[in-house]
Amino acid sequence: MRPPPTRPTTTLSPRETEILALLATGRGTRWVARHLGITVSTIDSHILTMRRKLGVPSTVALQAYACRRALLQDLQPFLPVEMWPRLLVLALQPILTAHQPPEGTSETGTRNAHM
Repeated sequence: MRPPPTRPTTTLSPRETEILALLATGRGTRWVARHLGITVSTIDSHILTMRRKLGVPSTVALQAYACRRALLQDLQPFLPVEMWPRLLVLALQPILTAHQPPEGTSETGTRNAHM
C-alpha cells in the first residue's frame, strides 16, 4: 500500500528561498552553486526538495514559479540588485514576443509593400 501523496507546502527554508531567488534570474545550477560556494549536487538536492514542497513538476516550472514570486517582490530581499534587469528581461520576453507583428507586416497588421 502506497503512502498518500504529500500536500504541497510553500514553507521553504531560508537557504531554499535564496536558491529559488537565484533561479528566478534564469541562471543555471552551476552558476548558483559557484555564487553560493556550495556544490552542484547540493543545489540539485535543494531543487528536488523545493519541487516536492511546492508540488512543481520540473526545474523549468520551478524557475517560472520563482520568476513570478520575484516579480511579486517576496523574493526581492534575496536577489542581488544587479540581477533585477536580467529578471525583468526574462519575465517580459514572452509578453514582448507575443505582441510583435508577423514579419513583413506593419503595427496595424497590413502588409508592407516591397519595392
